[in-house]
Amino acid sequence: MADMQSTAGEPIEVAAATPVDRREAAPLAPTLHSEFVAFEHRFFSAFPELYFYHPELGGEPVAVVNLGENEAILTFRGIKAEFGISDDSPDGHMLKLVASGLSFVNGLRVGDPIPKEVTSGEASWKASKRHYEVAYGRITLGLVNWMSGNDHVTAEPNQFKQFGADQQSKPKITAAIQRAADQLGLGSAGIADVTARVVTLSESLAFIEALREKVLSLDLIEQKLEVLRRLYGLERRVSEAIEPCIRLAANAHSQFKAKLSAVDSETTDVISTLTELEGKLEIIRMARDDLHRRLMAWAEVMEAWHACRLEVSDENHDLIEETYRFLAPRYLLVKEWVLMTKAAIRTVSPQKTMTRIFVRRAKPISRLKRW
Repeated sequence: MADMQSTAGEPIEVAAATPVDRREAAPLAPTLHSEFVAFEHRFFSAFPELYFYHPELGGEPVAVVNLGENEAILTFRGIKAEFGISDDSPDGHMLKLVASGLSFVNGLRVGDPIPKEVTSGEASWKASKRHYEVAYGRITLGLVNWMSGNDHVTAEPNQFKQFGADQQSKPKITAAIQRAADQLGLGSAGIADVTARVVTLSESLAFIEALREKVLSLDLIEQKLEVLRRLYGLERRVSEAIEPCIRLAANAHSQFKAKLSAVDSETTDVISTLTELEGKLEIIRMARDDLHRRLMAWAEVMEAWHACRLEVSDENHDLIEETYRFLAPRYLLVKEWVLMTKAAIRTVSPQKTMTRIFVRRAKPISRLKRW
């Protein structure tokens, strides 16, 4: 029987709940394009509410089927073994695509589009016009500084945006593009080529700018934690929980900033970047996908802290404890995580019930599963 269990932990026999023919692998009609989640085996159409998701903090992707009052969780390995699906079969290939796609979305169902990161290398989400303008300003300012012999580009996002849009900047940008065309051996006819490369690079870096803006939200979390540390200064149990949160949040923030700095260092030399554009675009794409995957897990945390009111309250006490439970397994050494968890267990009141645990949601649900 496939690896499966109910959400209550009880083993469930799928055959008893629905008449699935384990020997039959009749194709669906019509078969969807490979850019969408589609399977040939009838098992996948036997459960209309079947969905796929990737559990937090490790583990392999799973399929979840609704069995009345229970949900059964099936590993991909168990599904393949139970229904004789080989890795090189169409369904085996589709399960690989679904597993890869779950790195970029919270959940997938039959008929959903597979994230573009997997099918074409594009982003499955959009960067705004403003983020494009910031990226364009960053690149063109870099070109202008290169032309003037100043390779050091430092500015705030709004300053980059303003430079790229300022009418007074346009002659400088045009002259820098002409110089770049000469540097690349393209001559006057190469202006259009260099301009196209700048636009392409700006479109790619716009996603990095959008992610950079999300990372800045971590500043707000750290600032609010500092304020709450002062407000809870006389409550030892709470203040002891805040301290590791501040440290771990700072650790997470530094990791994100290091990733962004690595992208910046790859594209600081604008002439080199435009010369080796394809290779640089691949580096940007990999960083984009990595940052997007990491930040997906932070969505609920950032939302909760954005709504947090700076006051002493049970809600904030819960938020601090839940934030620690989110941060610890991701940014704490295993040995330290075990010790801190044991200490937390000793201090939590037996009557206290946690109201929210931050998880990536596989589907819109009214209750959140604990990891």
